[in-house]
Amino acid sequence: KKLFYFLLVLFLLILGVTFTIHNPQDVLVEYYLGFSWRGPLVILVAASLAIGIVIGSLAGLAKNLKLEEDILELRMQIRWLLATKTIPQ
Repeated sequence: KKLFYFLLVLFLLILGVTFTIHNPQDVLVEYYLGFSWRGPLVILVAASLAIGIVIGSLAGLAKNLKLEEDILELRMQIRWLLATKTIPQ
């Protein structure tokens, strides 16, 4: 399993390096209100990837927090049922 992760990271690293070598040109990004940015394509791609990871992680975090809340509520229900020795119908 560790070997698989090592090979995966190595593959992605090689892929990133070769992408950087084959795409050295600058790109111009024009945004609203006259904002523009000129820089290497690899920086733009890396920034887009990082922003996507952050947004995806935040969405997953929100879902996990909701699930943790549900687990806590169910545990409290179990404690109450065990304390009162009642079985809901």
